[in-house]
Amino acid sequence: MAEENNQSGMTRRDFLKNSGLVVGGVVGGGILGSLLTNSFTDETSPATDTEGEQTDQSGGEQLTKARMFFKRQEDFRVLSAAVERIFPEDDSGPGAVALAVPFFIDKQLAGEYGFNSREYMEGPFHEGAPTQGPQTGMRRREVFLYGVSKIQEIAQDEHGEASLTLMANNKMRF
Repeated sequence: MAEENNQSGMTRRDFLKNSGLVVGGVVGGGILGSLLTNSFTDETSPATDTEGEQTDQSGGEQLTKARMFFKRQEDFRVLSAAVERIFPEDDSGPGAVALAVPFFIDKQLAGEYGFNSREYMEGPFHEGAPTQGPQTGMRRREVFLYGVSKIQEIAQDEHGEASLTLMANNKMRF
């Protein structure tokens, strides 16, 4: 009777084995193909377009230079100056701006991380233990904007200058 139900001649076990082989072949082929493709590309010479101008071959430069969260250029410049002060360029390597850290932060704040989408954000908010993290209804994106505006406010109130000028001249301390 089991023979009558299995008219195609393939058992469930054979189907699962064959499916695993197909999936493994696709994944392995994709990895092998990407390794072969990367070994044949010459990353030292940038590609040129039809007019002879140099362009970024990977397109990564254009993707990292697009702001998604910070609408005001001034806010983004303050963030850039602040991260560069935290992680400056020196003899051991590039700084935060050269590594596109401000653009990374911008993209994170525009996505799920900025909206605290995986965290419980409903009140009431009580004083928590130090191990519980901040107990607030503010989203990370709001905290970053508040921090940037506070940097600008302190620079103007205490020094009478824009925060970018103070950070550039190493007068502002965090």
